[in-house]
Amino acid sequence: MGPASATPAAPAAGEDASKLSHVQQVQNELGKQQGRKLMVAQTAPAVRVAIAETLGLPPGAVKPGQLVTGLKMLGFDYVFDTLFGADLTIVEEGTELLHRLEAKAAEAAGKLTPAEDGHAVSSILPMFTSCCPGWVSMVEKSNPELIPYLSR
Repeated sequence: MGPASATPAAPAAGEDASKLSHVQQVQNELGKQQGRKLMVAQTAPAVRVAIAETLGLPPGAVKPGQLVTGLKMLGFDYVFDTLFGADLTIVEEGTELLHRLEAKAAEAAGKLTPAEDGHAVSSILPMFTSCCPGWVSMVEKSNPELIPYLSR
């Protein structure tokens, strides 16, 4: 998957998340009849709880299917749960960790480091996740020596 062209919803480290709003951009895009971008929504389980609370309903009253249906009725083309993304991250980072461990073992045995897609596989351990933009930003700014330890 290539990088998304949309403005990221997550704030950068040190940025006040309460000041970020893309509501108008989303409403404008959803309102277009032609030439509209592909609209994708990603929600966390806490969103359902917050919606229920806003509507005066008990936690758990808004079901995942209801949220998906509502977002699709608003015009979103795809709706994903954050947990799905977390699962993909686990698979990808788990695979990368296995490749790093194999590269480390090959290095220790005096063998060539295996290549992946034409790129040498890092044997640097430990490996830290790069799935959190705030964490990556902090590493880049405060501890750049840790950058090689971040997952790709």
